Parts: sequence; structure tokens; C-alpha cells
Amino acid sequence: MKRTRRLGWIVMTLAVAALAVISLPSWKGATPNGFTTQAMPAWSRKYKSDCSLCHTTYPRLNRTGYEFKRLGYRFKWEVEAANGVTTTTPATQPGAYVPAPATESSRAGEALYKKLECNACHAIGKVGGEVGPALDGIGAKRSRAFMIGHGTDPEAHAKNLPKEHPKEVMMPPTSATAEQIGQMVDYLLTLPELQETAKRKTRASDYFGVAYSPGVEWENADGTTTRTVEKRNLALYAAGPVGRNFSFFVQPTPLSTEKGFLHKFEMMQGLLNFGGTRNFAQVRAGQIFNLRNAGFAGTDRGLTETLPFIFQPVNGFNPSGLGRGASVEYTLRGTSTLKFFANSNEAVEVESDESPIAELRRSRAYGFAYEQILGKRGLSGVQFQFAGGRTPLFLDDVKQPSLRFQRYSFFANKTFQDRRNFERVNVIFGLSFLRDNRFLGVDSDQRSRGYGHFVEVDTIPVVKHLTVFGRYDQLRPTTLISGNTLRGGTFGVLFDPVKYARVSFEYQRLDGVQTVNRYRIGAQFNF
Repeated sequence: MKRTRRLGWIVMTLAVAALAVISLPSWKGATPNGFTTQAMPAWSRKYKSDCSLCHTTYPRLNRTGYEFKRLGYRFKWEVEAANGVTTTTPATQPGAYVPAPATESSRAGEALYKKLECNACHAIGKVGGEVGPALDGIGAKRSRAFMIGHGTDPEAHAKNLPKEHPKEVMMPPTSATAEQIGQMVDYLLTLPELQETAKRKTRASDYFGVAYSPGVEWENADGTTTRTVEKRNLALYAAGPVGRNFSFFVQPTPLSTEKGFLHKFEMMQGLLNFGGTRNFAQVRAGQIFNLRNAGFAGTDRGLTETLPFIFQPVNGFNPSGLGRGASVEYTLRGTSTLKFFANSNEAVEVESDESPIAELRRSRAYGFAYEQILGKRGLSGVQFQFAGGRTPLFLDDVKQPSLRFQRYSFFANKTFQDRRNFERVNVIFGLSFLRDNRFLGVDSDQRSRGYGHFVEVDTIPVVKHLTVFGRYDQLRPTTLISGNTLRGGTFGVLFDPVKYARVSFEYQRLDGVQTVNRYRIGAQFNF
């Protein structure tokens, strides 16, 4: 009977997930310190582009999104403009350029232009993205040979004609054939010049966004099923660059049940940005830094709402909890980044019915993270993290020797793309080694060792609006106790039917101290 009932729940949740037209929330009931996963709709509005410009499936970033985040929420051309770098093109008298007439080749090129989603970055007649230059009247500035060379291999073309490319090339490579590139260039040569060239004004909507994430979770443990309804997951956003060197990101959660003003903010940071687009320095301060998002989203952040075990609190340190502190990072050649940080992380709560009562305070942590982007296509790379520090410990308000810890973590990420440079599969691997000077719960002063790893596979099998993911976890938090290895498997489906909405289904099975099955369906709306 129980097995039949459980199967019924699975069928029901899969049916709801497939039919609902809503989006993904955070799974805070599944593991401590769950994370919300929202895109930033204000940036999509600001640059008149789809979310896929910066995300494969949000919150996963693609190469463009990673560089946008690294440069303080600015695109390369914005950094260059702030540094006084401009693009020089041959000038023409107004009305002097005569577009080419439409042909069969140009009409085929227009269809390809839309099919390959070139309008995600470029605008024609004020319709399209604002990341790349507008293409109206491009024939007055560039020759057919120039556009074919640039479209075939942008980086090689820039090296061959450096004076014609004062900017660093942003355009990604294409899988289009030589014939198709020629057809698209024929279409671009038919475009007339725009008569109106008013400068875009900065709007309040460029900086503000809202995300609402309701959801329902069922948990079955030891034959008992409990249901949790999450309807207070509302997050507000205020983020973006201000002036040449400053950026900010503030994320209040006004409906949070946490007490205190600061606990109503999940993230609150200021960024000072220095340098160009390849060699770049950044100083962050505020409440945001933690080990889970210490690097780029390709390696240490997947799509599952549950936290990998290696980010769970062990012996007083909360690696995924938000930290109040500062970090300094430097990026070399746009692909290598070294980041140093010092902060205090959110305290870990100890649940115990026994006396004396243990109380853990905020951990004092320090460390560094090194990340290296690999390849020119997609967002593949590796990352190494080190964190050390101490956690103050009190027993019945009597101060005890602090718990000291060290964590060594390695992450690797590989993206697989199709011929159109669209990401189809992403694989993430994470490995952590834990060291502590004593184990919480053992009276004697002993050194504890632990280790864990996870593998996550995210795939976009059919269309870009549907994503399937799975993750396997394993963690042995300490070697002082035998038979304490934790294992878990997670599976989920994400469906983004419209631009700012998502529906999700996620299932997780945990084995260790006890067997737990969790099912969750949820929604997310971004505004």
C-alpha cells in the first residue's frame, strides 16, 4: 500500500511539473542553508536581450555571463567605453549610403540571422540586443570581405587586422557554413542607416528586479510523510554598475521569518573595479562571500536546489552560509583569477536535547580560490579553494577552546556544445578534504579527518527551455566514527516556458543514518 501511494505521488508530481507554466524556487527544506536560484530580469530588460545571453539554464552562466559578472556586471564594451576606448569606423555623409537590393541570397540570410539568434546581441531598427553594435547601415562602415572574415573566425580576423579592431572581440565563433555566412552578409548589406541615433537613457528598471518562488515539498522518512508549503520566498534585487569603478548587488528578502534587519538581506555587497577587460582587479566587501560561489558558476554551482554534501556544515563551519567580509581578486588575460578573502560566516545551529547545550558562534574564516578557464568555447574550467579558520564554541555560556578547521576543495567542469555553440551537456565534479582539531560530540581533544565528492550532469536534450539534471553525493564527515558515510542521489527537471517563469520537479534520496525520500514541485516568477 505504501509503495503504491508513493508511486502515485511521483506520477502526480511529474504530471503537474509537465503541465504547469511557472518556475523554480529554492529547496530550503531539503538541506540547511538552501540557495535561491534566480536570474536578474533587470539586465535582460536593460540590454533588450533574452536570459540565454548570459545563462545556459539559470543560474548556470555561459561564457558571456561569466565575463559580465567578473567585470562588475558590465560587458566588455562598457568597460572599454569607461576607459576611453572607442571604435573608429569610416565616416559617411548622412544619406550617402545606398543599401543593396534584396535578393534570394539576402532573404535566406535574413532567415538564418533569426534562426541563429543573432538578435540576442545585435539590434536592427532598434529591435534586438544592445550587447553588440547595431547593424543598421553596417554596409556603410564595413566591406563584404570584412564582414565575412569577422563572421567566420572573429579572433583570427582581429589578429590579422588589429587596427580595425580596437575593441577586444566579444563575438563568439559560429558553426555556420561559408555559404550561410555569405548569405547573412548579403542580408546585412541590404540594411539602411538609422536616421535617429539618440543615446539610451539610464532607467530605474535597469537596476531593480523581483523574484517570487512558491513551492511544495513532501518528505518521507521512517514511514512518516510530512508536507511543507513554501509561499514566502520573495526576493528583491537592486544591482548594477554606478560610474566607472563601482558596482553593487543588494538582495533583500522582506518576507523572511528571520529576526533582525540584517537577516532580511541574503546578499549585500559593493565592488570596486579596476583595469581593462583582460587584466582586471576587483575588491568586494559586504555580505555575500561563501565557498559555494567563490568562483564561477561553471564549476561550483549546479542546477540542483539541494546543496552538495561537501558544502554542508561540519564541525562548526558553514561553507555555504553567507559571509560578512571582503575579498580581493585579480584576473589575468581574462581566464585566470586568484581571489583572497577573509570573513565571518553564518553560525551553525546545534540541535540537542541533552545538557550541557553547545552553542556555535560565527566562524572566522580566511583563504583563497584560484580558477582557470579552459578553451575558447563554452565555460569549462578548474578551480581550487582553501579555507581555514576557527569557530568559537560555548557550553552553557562557558567559552571553550575554538574549533579549528581547514578545507581543501577541487572542482572541474566541462561543457559540451553542438555545432551552433549551444550547450547541450555540462558535467561538474567536486572533491573536498576536511580537517579539524577536534570533533564536536567527542569529549577528548582529537583530530578529525573527512572527505567527500559529488558529480553532477546537466543536459538540455531537446530545446533550450527544458533541462534535466542529476547528481550523486558522498561524504564521510569524520574518520573518528566508522560507518558514517552519507550518500545521496538527486534528479530533477526544469522547464522555462516563457521568458521570466519556470516550473521544476526535484527528487532526492538520502542514505546514511536513515533513508529519506524527498519530492518537490515549485515555481518561480521573475519581474
